[in-house]
Amino acid sequence: MKMKRKTLFIVLGSLLLVGVSATALLAGPFGHCSFGDREHHGEFMLEMLDFKIHKLDLSEDQQAQYQQIRARIEADVEQGRRLHEELHAEIEAVLDSDNPDLHAVAESVKIRLDNIPVMATKYIDYLLEIYDILDAEQQAKVLAEIQDHRPCHDD
Repeated sequence: MKMKRKTLFIVLGSLLLVGVSATALLAGPFGHCSFGDREHHGEFMLEMLDFKIHKLDLSEDQQAQYQQIRARIEADVEQGRRLHEELHAEIEAVLDSDNPDLHAVAESVKIRLDNIPVMATKYIDYLLEIYDILDAEQQAKVLAEIQDHRPCHDD
């Protein structure tokens, strides 16, 4: 069971890291505005999580536990959105000034980037909390889906 848990942690962690990295690179101050409406990214992530959880056919007790975990995830997503908006406003203020200082912009971004590993760890912990409320059959379904996606991440 420890090997399965380790594999789950590695796969979920790598998926999350890829997602966070891609978002940071593409949505950063020097990236292209290809994401569209950023306000709805957190909602999309939660909808996808709900979709995956729905397929597991949770019991009432499991559903209640999931909703508690989901509420914490949703609060963190909202906090991340607010922090992103604050950073955006800060960058805009610097760039709109008479003498824009890209070093100041870089320092602001670096400070915010320090929070990414903390949030990534938190999301992995949330996923493990959800996994731990599942029964053996549901956990087997999750592991099967992870196994199906492994070839996508092999080098």
